[in-house]
Amino acid sequence: MIAIDASISMSLRDVRPNRMEIAKRSASVIARSALGSGVPTLMGLIAFYGRSMPLVDLTNNVDLVERAISSISVMGKATNVSEALKDAYFMLKWAPAGYHKRVILITDGDYNEGFDPESLVPLLTLDGVRVDALLISGSTPSKATKLESLAAQTGGKVYVARNVDEALKASAVLAAMD
Repeated sequence: MIAIDASISMSLRDVRPNRMEIAKRSASVIARSALGSGVPTLMGLIAFYGRSMPLVDLTNNVDLVERAISSISVMGKATNVSEALKDAYFMLKWAPAGYHKRVILITDGDYNEGFDPESLVPLLTLDGVRVDALLISGSTPSKATKLESLAAQTGGKVYVARNVDEALKASAVLAAMD
């Protein structure tokens, strides 16, 4: 499951061309690499800001995922990571047996609405859901440490990208992980 931050801070240009465009390019690299790897893979897509919006349920259709990624734009002021994780959890709950359950958050790393995402760790770990994150920002996000803790508790990792090259390299690594 890929969850892309669509809050207004993603329009900032501290990374070129802006955080949102790099997030979309990164998600596209992850989708094409993971779904084209030859390993049976299902992927879904969520956009989130103050609310979370599932855009694509679990599928192996890379064109569908790509179209949905390209349709994402900045939608609102608030950022609510916990809503995105909750929706991702429920979407992954129905994944067929044998599939690894994983959420890749693509965000600038700050959030200002909703409950503490770490409160979802018991639920996520109980169901074997790993959380990885790609933080796209020209500066260190204020909540980076909390997201690193969340990822670590679920067996995941956090990558910080300060430019498009770092984001694309991290995306390739994230796509290759199972």
